[in-house]
Amino acid sequence: MSQPSFSLEKKFADELLATCDEAAKLGYVANEFAAMLETSGGVQTAKKLVRSGEIQSGLLRLRDLGRLDLATEAVMLRPEFKELFNKDHLDAASWHLDQMTASK
Repeated sequence: MSQPSFSLEKKFADELLATCDEAAKLGYVANEFAAMLETSGGVQTAKKLVRSGEIQSGLLRLRDLGRLDLATEAVMLRPEFKELFNKDHLDAASWHLDQMTASK
């Protein structure tokens, strides 16, 4: 497996920032998440969130807004970004999203 390009990592981070902007339009300002992106970058932030094994409050809020498509996990699972993550990360992202649809 080849290393993902820096430009793909930047595109992923930019997409996560765009989801923050979209969520803010809905009244959910994810300051802590935005700070994590600034400090760690998109890929590392995403890995940290899914590795924790816990459902994050932001994911619950996006579920309540009916916008799970804005979740980090949903962006991770998009075909264009899957190569940035290993199977364990992608499985965890799927599990998190599954929990949100099962508990609704």
